[in-house]
Amino acid sequence: MKRTSQKHTFFFYCIILILFIITGIYIYNSTTSKQNNAPITDTRFALNTVVTITLYDSQDTKILDEAFRLCDKYEAIFSRTMTSSELYQINHSAQTTLQISDELASLVKTGLKYSSLSKGAFDISIAPVSELWDFTSETPAVPQKSEIEKQLTYVGYQNFSIAGNTLKKKQLGNQLDLGAIAKGKILPLSLARSQKGILQTELKTSFLKAESLML
Repeated sequence: MKRTSQKHTFFFYCIILILFIITGIYIYNSTTSKQNNAPITDTRFALNTVVTITLYDSQDTKILDEAFRLCDKYEAIFSRTMTSSELYQINHSAQTTLQISDELASLVKTGLKYSSLSKGAFDISIAPVSELWDFTSETPAVPQKSEIEKQLTYVGYQNFSIAGNTLKKKQLGNQLDLGAIAKGKILPLSLARSQKGILQTELKTSFLKAESLML
């Protein structure tokens, strides 16, 4: 009886020890998993605003770097205020018929489509008026009513037409402002292309924020 009792005690302690080991492994794995799955984030000034990109299922910072690099690339195409951008050159060109890049043509077509669908409530040709407000100036001022009325004569999405990569505007004063749709296109596109080029996979969970824009 004594020997049997000792065996039972031995087995009891063995089971307790095994349970402790299993519990320890579970806790370790859970902690490691949480650390490995911790989101990574980066915030930079891009697209003339503050942009935050957060990845929840990857710890590869190269994706963030590449996404911001692509933001800079597209800003050099779509920016209305950057004097070296393609759009700025188009807006201030001395010609009314211009050849534009594939990227710019795609966004202009999208902008004109929604301008038409909204019957001008949303209008990408608002640039002549929006440029009257210099928000980056040290002394910003509200433009005079007469200035606004004068510039409004150049506004109207009907003043633009596009076929392929050929953009036409009715008069030199017609200009485009793509700021209302550019961020919505650039941010997801930059993240998608950066993750495809680096990982050859698609991230399932990501978070993009550009000032008041969140995707």
